[in-house]
Amino acid sequence: MRLVLAVLVACCGLVTGSRAEATDISGIWKGSIRCSYGSGSLSITVARDGSISGGVTNGKVISGRVSGKSVQFSTTNAFGNVANFTGTVVGDDMSGTYSQSVNGTICNWDASLRTGVRTSQSANPGKDPEPDYSKLDAKKKRQARERDAQSFLTAGAAAAQYCTYADQMTAAGRFSQAAEAFRLMGDSVRQGKADKLAKAASARADECQRRQKAARQAPPKAKASKKADETAAAKAKEMAKACTALKQYAKKLEDSGNLEAALKVRVKLRINKCK
Repeated sequence: MRLVLAVLVACCGLVTGSRAEATDISGIWKGSIRCSYGSGSLSITVARDGSISGGVTNGKVISGRVSGKSVQFSTTNAFGNVANFTGTVVGDDMSGTYSQSVNGTICNWDASLRTGVRTSQSANPGKDPEPDYSKLDAKKKRQARERDAQSFLTAGAAAAQYCTYADQMTAAGRFSQAAEAFRLMGDSVRQGKADKLAKAASARADECQRRQKAARQAPPKAKASKKADETAAAKAKEMAKACTALKQYAKKLEDSGNLEAALKVRVKLRINKCK
């Protein structure tokens, strides 16, 4: 996916490269985690104050901070297992090791700055290189950020339709990326809306996880009687009609550009198990 070059906008125009800008590592970092028992993805956001948020495959950050070139953060998964990450920042990349409290195995991780102030514009093969926006004017740079934000929102809405822990956490990550893009644009209103979507998706992740667990533990249902079958068929028919109406309403909202409202309808469709 195309990435955004963060450019600070002041009343007098665009702020050009400076020493302070080169050391600003705030933004979205994406990478991977690798261990003897498997691998996964990593997506974290470093705020301007150095605090870290985000998560990894099947886990979310509970604390963390960047101090100078040193990186430290911890994650926890659905089973309460904590993983402690440490690493070092070198330019637009960071890497290090981590271990889980459950077994103590030492594993590796790495990440690259994806949306934020980058210290270089050189190609980065295999890691989705950052386009060089240095010759674009302010209007085109803003348009580029807008495209990124909309792309993140679309991806988040697609993932949020599925009531699973993994999909909802993916949605939360994409909405957080959209919020960061809006922040870089100076659009605090849409940044706030995207942040709310991210928090809502994160909350739904826990709810979906509880539902999945309950479904797995539920005892098998007895064979329904003929009357029960007829009742179920009638309810299914009514639900199908309701689902069709909801789908049409969601499409209408999307066509009008009201993505936030459309997302809520899509989530309701998924919860109601509409096909």
